[in-house]
Amino acid sequence: MDSDGKVSYYDGIHYHNMNAFTKSGVTPVMQIASFQSSFWQLTDGQLQIYSNDSNQFKTVPLPGAAVDLAHDNHSLYVTTANATFRISAETLSAEKVSEKAYERLFNGYDSVLGLYDGKLFSLNNGQDILMLGTLDVTIARAYGDTIWVGSTNGLARYDDGILVATYLPTLPVFDIEVNQEGVWAATSAGLYLGKAHLGQTGEFMPIDGKFDDRFSFSGRYVSDIELSDKGELWIATESGLNFRPPMAQDILRFPLYALSPNRNDEEFSALVPWRDKYLVAARYKLVTLNSDLSPLQSVKLDVEVESMAVLNDILWIGSASGLRGYNPQTLQPIDRILPVKLKRLAVDAIISDSHSLWISSGANLYRFWPSTETVIDFGNDWAGSIDTSLTSVVDMDEKGTWLGTTNGLYLYFDGRFVPTLSREDVGRVNSLHAINASTLWLATSKGIFKYGGAGEMSSAFHFSGRTEEVVTCLTASNAQVFAITNMGTYAVGTETEALSFAPQIKHRNHLSSRHYACTTDNNRMIMAGDEGVFSIPLPVLEIMMSGERHNPTTGAIHLNGHPWRFNISPTEPLEVPNGASLMVEVGQLPFNQFSEVVYRLEGESHSEWYATKDHRLVFSALESGDYTLLIKLKEGAKETAEFQLMRIQVKSSWYERVGVMVALLLLFALMLIASYRRKHAAVREQNRQLRSTVHRKVAVIDKQQSDVCRSNVLVQTQQFIECFDAEVEYDESTPDKAAVAGVQTQKDSETWARSVLSEIQYNFHDPDYSLAILAKTLYSSERSLQRRFRQEFNATFKDLLIATRLENAKRMLCQGDKITDVAVSCGFNEPSYFTKSFKARFGVTPSQFRDGCEALEEKKKSVV
Repeated sequence: MDSDGKVSYYDGIHYHNMNAFTKSGVTPVMQIASFQSSFWQLTDGQLQIYSNDSNQFKTVPLPGAAVDLAHDNHSLYVTTANATFRISAETLSAEKVSEKAYERLFNGYDSVLGLYDGKLFSLNNGQDILMLGTLDVTIARAYGDTIWVGSTNGLARYDDGILVATYLPTLPVFDIEVNQEGVWAATSAGLYLGKAHLGQTGEFMPIDGKFDDRFSFSGRYVSDIELSDKGELWIATESGLNFRPPMAQDILRFPLYALSPNRNDEEFSALVPWRDKYLVAARYKLVTLNSDLSPLQSVKLDVEVESMAVLNDILWIGSASGLRGYNPQTLQPIDRILPVKLKRLAVDAIISDSHSLWISSGANLYRFWPSTETVIDFGNDWAGSIDTSLTSVVDMDEKGTWLGTTNGLYLYFDGRFVPTLSREDVGRVNSLHAINASTLWLATSKGIFKYGGAGEMSSAFHFSGRTEEVVTCLTASNAQVFAITNMGTYAVGTETEALSFAPQIKHRNHLSSRHYACTTDNNRMIMAGDEGVFSIPLPVLEIMMSGERHNPTTGAIHLNGHPWRFNISPTEPLEVPNGASLMVEVGQLPFNQFSEVVYRLEGESHSEWYATKDHRLVFSALESGDYTLLIKLKEGAKETAEFQLMRIQVKSSWYERVGVMVALLLLFALMLIASYRRKHAAVREQNRQLRSTVHRKVAVIDKQQSDVCRSNVLVQTQQFIECFDAEVEYDESTPDKAAVAGVQTQKDSETWARSVLSEIQYNFHDPDYSLAILAKTLYSSERSLQRRFRQEFNATFKDLLIATRLENAKRMLCQGDKITDVAVSCGFNEPSYFTKSFKARFGVTPSQFRDGCEALEEKKKSVV
């Protein structure tokens, strides 16, 4: 509920305005509550409960206007201007429990507290438990014998009715929750956490809300805190919703923005474990973190770090300016002489083995032994090609050194680079990790692979062409290999190769970020990227991979494009009208962790699996029957088990009965016939009127153009045909007219030609006029008529028809008629086709031709 009294339903992805679904009016809501799986609200002095079946709010009858609402684990209470009542969720009846009209009611675990005349009462027994006097109380919570009271002037703690401590003076406290982490206080200045609870003492510390990213608390004005049955915290601020799972207390984080006052000013460069600390580089900054990821010291460098490694208690940093050594204890440069080759070398990556540094600079590869200051330059064709770059190194001592590259896996042994797995086999190798001397794990662009010393290779999982998923780093414990991708983290058993997945742990923005790192240390996984350094206990990681997650829900349902239902039961069938179209929005709390929904509607004739990434499932024109909507959530290579989202029941409509359908079909056929006859008659009348109009207009044009021709329309048409005939290139295979004259006289031929031209001139305005119509008029077949056209005119019927239309169009255009009117009058359905045909025939557009005619008329007038 927002500050304006508007209520929304949040499904983990979308916010849905409840009024859009229930049409319950615009009266502001005073208070809301969730009790016994039902939604309750106070509005306009009424207590209402939402019904999923009717999609409406039902009003609970009360003797007076409702003022406040609260509940504990067992009962729901409402206070009016005259008394206080306990509400039955089953019968919606009100039982009076007190004659007191409490000023405020406060939610509780074992008992609801009521404020009346400066005292706190327990509604379980009606006894007063605390005297508060004139304190301006905003919230109260009872936990055993301890009562926390928030007011406009801070937070107070009472044990057995005695004030023992006060906190957050002068700050208004709006809500309080207690969990295993401590006491959470919502204030106007942010969120505070105190370790003082259940007999302990301690100060309240602010939860930083300065920066708004997905791991930071967002907001400054905290209005409400809710604790779920699973111990999850939901925190409402002016910026939106915050969520904190119970396991968050065990996850440590060092955000990179702590190194700079400007957000997004730091980018992760490298992380190196050193003794019981971690050395982290972020562009020009270098910081030392302890095991709790608290910063110990930091320095600003004069070079931007590209890569770094520790060898023999020296921190080696590579940059575009070359290679440098630093003291990892003090983070100060070490004054030592470096080989000339490395001083100004643009370093892309430094990777250490047990006694040397492998240095990559583009396609060039170097190996450096700091103890002897020896450098080997392998050049840029060390791998047999000049487009291979080093990405990772695993030293196997006397068995050689494994090298992961952009072109596959190589073994460096006895001074030679031996290609082992090609890019075609495994793709680009991003990371390597050796569990023992005989087993090597590879994270590549094609997936995660296990490679044995004897040459056996198996795929723990394969991306199968999913180019959007990228493995950013690889690390391992004794029992599992962890692969972090931009979709989530995979855990693969080193022996069983059993696969588990945690979509919550991922490297984001893999396309824009340059570097990632991960390692395992002291039973924790350390991962780093642009969002900071994280330390996750391996037991917590295992819970995240195998623990219970929130099931997906039907966030909202739209019927025929309109909001209709939300939060539907997965087992109770939802009745839908026949032929309706549904859009089902899939939600998953707390915040959607899967990028793709795979779904199937069982009951259809073709119930295939489909996939969508917008979490909106659309079904059109559903036929009568019973359906079950099954879904699976997918992220990367991991797919959840099949889940029944909802049931749909489409009722048979009355018009589906056989007799009614037959009657409707007959009625429709009769209406169609009548409509066709009326339309045909109207078209014939329209053609008659249009023919008359066009012919009158042509006659007027003929009379006006006396300087061109004064004979008649047929003579003009014959002249045009002669011009047309002269322009056509005769095919030598076309029969000679003299040969035809052997069968028919020249006089008959001319008579037939005039008759045909007259018919075309008479009907050229009709867009439906065709060779078939002309053949029917002349009592001839279409094939014979088309052959006769070739013999008499050396052209087709279509050529003569279009030519006739265009010649008449020219004459109308010279009269200044609109182009659209001319196109329709001359039988062209589309003005664009008319324009195209006109230009193809005469080399100019109709508008250009009309402008030329107008210019010629003006010239004639000026001469006269």
